[in-house]
Amino acid sequence: MSKLRFPCPSGLWQRSSGRRPPRSRRRCRPGSGNGTRRPADDPDFLDWVRRIHTGTRFTTSVCTGSLVLGAAGLLHGLTVTTHWEAAAELESYGAVYTAERVIRHDRVITSAGVTSGIDMAVRLAALLTDEITAQAIQLYTAYGPQPPFDTGSLRKAPPEVLKRARTLR
Repeated sequence: MSKLRFPCPSGLWQRSSGRRPPRSRRRCRPGSGNGTRRPADDPDFLDWVRRIHTGTRFTTSVCTGSLVLGAAGLLHGLTVTTHWEAAAELESYGAVYTAERVIRHDRVITSAGVTSGIDMAVRLAALLTDEITAQAIQLYTAYGPQPPFDTGSLRKAPPEVLKRARTLR
């Protein structure tokens, strides 16, 4: 199998040639809908997540990547976030769901969805370097969200938008 490269919001490029990604000081688990659920059911992969977590400075997740951290037992008893459609599944792992965009507990940081993953990445940049560097990254990437609609959370979306969103899976 060829090696895959994918960007992690922490700014660290992760490489994977299959089931066992390399050792890292920062581990990010991006979400991907149903693609997250397969690793969450893989005992070997979950053992690896628990082992790598013991040596990371930060263990983070974006979107439904939190399901893997939850399945590994890393979120039990913590208030964390994920994509709103995965809230009940996340709570089945003993976590407490909140609709906040980014939540930090010591070295575990979870973000709710794709754009909140960018928020988390900027916060993580500040934790790993300093606020000026994080702000410079935000400026360099021109990250100044101005969504055209104010429906980016369940509490803001009208029923017809929620109904349509559920068909987009």
